[in-house]
Amino acid sequence: MRFGLVCYGIARSFLVPVACLLALVAGGCRGAPPPDEGTHAAPVTAERVRQANLEQWTDLFGTGQPLLGHAALISARVEGLVLAILPDLKGNAVGEGQTVAAGQVIVQLDDHIAKANRVKLEADARELEEQKKQTDSEAALAKNEVDRLEKLRPSGMAEDTMPLVSRTDLDRARITLKGAEAKVRGAIARQESAQAGLKALDEQLTYYALRAPIAGRLGQVNVRIGQMLAVGTPVADVVSLEQIDILCFVAPSVATRLRLNQPARITRHDGAAVDEASSPAGHVVFIAVQGQPEGSFAVKARFPNKDVGLKANAVVALKVRTQSKENALSIPTRALSTDQEPPGVTLVTEEKNGEGKSVLKARRLEADVGIRDRAKDLVELRGLRDPETKQSVPLREDMQFVVEGGNGLETGVPVELKKEEHEKEK
Repeated sequence: MRFGLVCYGIARSFLVPVACLLALVAGGCRGAPPPDEGTHAAPVTAERVRQANLEQWTDLFGTGQPLLGHAALISARVEGLVLAILPDLKGNAVGEGQTVAAGQVIVQLDDHIAKANRVKLEADARELEEQKKQTDSEAALAKNEVDRLEKLRPSGMAEDTMPLVSRTDLDRARITLKGAEAKVRGAIARQESAQAGLKALDEQLTYYALRAPIAGRLGQVNVRIGQMLAVGTPVADVVSLEQIDILCFVAPSVATRLRLNQPARITRHDGAAVDEASSPAGHVVFIAVQGQPEGSFAVKARFPNKDVGLKANAVVALKVRTQSKENALSIPTRALSTDQEPPGVTLVTEEKNGEGKSVLKARRLEADVGIRDRAKDLVELRGLRDPETKQSVPLREDMQFVVEGGNGLETGVPVELKKEEHEKEK
């Protein structure tokens, strides 16, 4: 009996403190107030608006090509056998890739048959000249005979006068004269035909010398000595690249931003980056008014190319300046939240708290942006609007916008500028 009372006392002394402890823990969980998280300011980095000269460039890709009329194909105009390639004419020998003058012979075809035909035609022309002289003599004799007979039978002779020559003889002489004159005209026509044939043959002989149609650099010659060429066989090309066009195909949205004479710069060619400061300055010279079947539009930008650094048919990256503005009010691109439309910004505002102290708070606004200058990492700020009231917010040059640490900040949240930014502003 006493043993049971002792056990009961020990258990009671153990359970009472444990119950009290559990009650205190439960009561503390229910009654403790939550911490006030709004009292802690979020550390952010902010920058002021600034005035800057901004430029917006659009990136394009294209291929180099000669200007219209600055590339020519040399092809065979007559059928012939190749006798010589790049003949040395008066000490002016050239090779592939070198500069050739307009009219310089590139390939000489065998023209001995054409020359033989010309010799024969010259002989025919001399024979016709002799025939012409003979017909002239016959016509002169016939004219003299008619003149003699007309004197013997004058046209005003009286009817009762006996004529010295009959009318029949006079008419026969006149007919003979007309025949002689017709022969003269025929001889003249044959002479003119022979001269025209000689002229045509001389023109044909020029076709056997395949010449450069324009001045420029000679490309690869695609024929060999002894090769028989058919009419139209391509022989070589000549290209002048002192200026070069970069042909690009752009989307309609890009084409609407392009204008003639907009400045352009080469950024990459031959797969390597180009120093933009030293790259040649070009400009837009062509914008198609009709799209391609796939919906793109052809655009050409022209560049000087005296050193032939840019090659035809090579892929080139370039950029075109589509907008520019001086002294534009701008903010860093990092200040924009581009995951919404229109983009948002976080303005740092100074307010008074209940104790009369100045505190900094975040204010979310919608931004109306213009030119985006990627080289300076700036964007033009044209206006601000409160997303709740839909009212415009006047722009001031002392405004500061969060550029770092602004993710998740809402209007009214206290912020604290990082010390380095304070020091930077001081």
